[in-house]
Amino acid sequence: MKAGFFHIVLTPALFVIACGIIASTTVTEAQTVVLAPQKFTLVPYDKPFRMESGEKVCTYFFWTKNFSSDQHVAFNWIENGATTGDVPALGNVTIVFDPANNLPVAWMVGFGDYHQKIWELHMSENAHRVYQDCLGGIAVKAP
Repeated sequence: MKAGFFHIVLTPALFVIACGIIASTTVTEAQTVVLAPQKFTLVPYDKPFRMESGEKVCTYFFWTKNFSSDQHVAFNWIENGATTGDVPALGNVTIVFDPANNLPVAWMVGFGDYHQKIWELHMSENAHRVYQDCLGGIAVKAP
């Protein structure tokens, strides 16, 4: 009995491809990483060259719509020698009163819908009063 092209070449090739797909799926699922909260010490926010109506800059925060209908708050920190930052929607930010933090500290505590970062801004109540113009509408919780 003669073995055809399908049995000699294609069957082993399909088997290898199928096993590779199953193995890669298993490896991907096994490599899911849960991040621990990350702490970022904020640096002063530079005033933008041009501001839209209703936008405000406080020392560490920028109150903006960020080209959307939702209100956002922007802040920056230094990472690997360069300034970086985020502009989360207010629903992804919570303020935590912490008397030990006269200067605000940002904690990235997780991810929400569409992989948007969830933040906690830790600061003293006095610091919150100072930056209130740029933090209105953000939920506040006790530590």
